[in-house]
Amino acid sequence: MDIGWYGEEDTTAAVTFLSRQDGVVPTRIGVVGLSMGGEEAIGAAGVDPRISAVVAEGATGRTVADNDDIRPDDAASTLERTVEWFTYGLTDLLTVAALLSGNKTAIGEFGLTRIAMALVGLFEGMTPEAFTDQVRDFLTRSMHPTLGLPVSATTYRPMLELIHALRRRGFTIGLVTGGGTEFVRAISQALYGVPPEAVVGTMVTYAYSAEPADTDGIPRPVLRRTTGLTGEANEGAAKVSSIQAQLGRRPILAAGNSGGDRQMLEWAAAGPGPTLALLIDHDDADREFRYVGSAETFAEPEPITEVATRQGWTMVSMANDWATVFGAEAQAPNAPSSGA
Repeated sequence: MDIGWYGEEDTTAAVTFLSRQDGVVPTRIGVVGLSMGGEEAIGAAGVDPRISAVVAEGATGRTVADNDDIRPDDAASTLERTVEWFTYGLTDLLTVAALLSGNKTAIGEFGLTRIAMALVGLFEGMTPEAFTDQVRDFLTRSMHPTLGLPVSATTYRPMLELIHALRRRGFTIGLVTGGGTEFVRAISQALYGVPPEAVVGTMVTYAYSAEPADTDGIPRPVLRRTTGLTGEANEGAAKVSSIQAQLGRRPILAAGNSGGDRQMLEWAAAGPGPTLALLIDHDDADREFRYVGSAETFAEPEPITEVATRQGWTMVSMANDWATVFGAEAQAPNAPSSGA
């Protein structure tokens, strides 16, 4: 049956909500399920690495073949698929509608994770090349809604100066983001002089297929985006795992600006030899914004600025330490491609 077949999506949504609550330790979340709920608990643990324990009572050992028990034209199947669409498809449509209308209240209520997944769905089926073209088109014509600057001009000048200084001294520069890997890869060379292969972020999965032949009769291999993710959102401990898996080198200098960067900064600071953990404090309400950067996909036990003070990291104040925040002269040249 279809009702309940995709219940792990509800379970992972509940885990996201729970992980943001005060007093919850994100790495110690368990799921208890009875009967079909037991099956959903097991399924959720298989797709959500945040679930560290499962108690399933009365699970029946359902298999993929069981999903074919109801004929596609069966009335019950039609009803169940309709319920499923209203549960998931309509929710995504409402999320996208809020984004397009600029409804800040609704956007805040939905949260970044739900918004990100809805946006992933908009580009399902697109090739990597087509997606890159759309990102670059967005960059050339979009304005920041609050700063009144072209999006391409909102790179931080001190950040670019630091990148240039490190590169002159033989450092290899990588960009690590909680956002979509392919989005940042599309613009990393133009904005920061960082080649796409040195970008680490949240990764969507791709589907490979051999599409119908053209006039030459040879099937054409194609990659297309799906709505799935490879692993989890690239925040917290996931950033450390992603850096090691995708770049294969531990950083000796790491810079971040939110609670989602904590584990990455701790990992860099604990390395052998001279190291540097650098935290940027967004405390300039006049030239940018004033806020304490927080993780978007899990709850933090303490503000990242307090962690930086306690652990002795270098903390940079935008208001007091940066003579310039943005600047046209800060546009990054296209640096030669370098290894990760």
